[in-house]
Order: sequence, then structure tokens, then C-alpha cells
Amino acid sequence: MRIAVAGDSRMVRGFALAGVKDVFVSPDAPSARETLKKWLHDPGIGIIVIPARFWSALQGDIRSIEGSRGGYPVILALPDSSGGADYAGEDYLKMAGLE
Repeated sequence: MRIAVAGDSRMVRGFALAGVKDVFVSPDAPSARETLKKWLHDPGIGIIVIPARFWSALQGDIRSIEGSRGGYPVILALPDSSGGADYAGEDYLKMAGLE
């Protein structure tokens, strides 16, 4: 399964440099909506990464397919360059054993 990433240019470039091919640069959630819908129904996509600030605007689209693909794709909402590190930054450090 593939990873797909939508977000600001810094976030997308970082994942693209790591080899992720399914990327979409979007300044906001509404402009990412159609790409996200396509990815949600693509059986080859197993993980979708979006900025945490997109979550509230897109959760209706995400929830609409919940369970229809057996738990896939997994949606990860990560902080991006606009901030939001307080959203989950400490949790990520703990999970990585760095705190």
C-alpha cells in the first residue's frame, strides 16, 4: 500500500524527498477535498497524511467511508509549518521514546 500526503509545500516536499509519490500541495482544507476523496476510495492507498489544521474541515469526508475498506486508509493528522506542534508534538516525542 502507498502513502499519500496533502498539505502545505514544506510538508509535501519533506514527504516527497522521502519517496512518497502521491502528494498534493494545498494551502487549505477546501482545496484538498477532491484529492482526499479520490485517495479515500483508492484501494492502493493505505495511509493518508494531512495537516492537523485540515482535520475539522475534512472529517465529514473521512468519516463517510469509515469502515468501508476494512480500516484503511489510516489518516494521520500531523502538525505542519503553520504551527500546531502543541496539538500532538509531545505525544509524538513520547511515542518515539525521546521524552
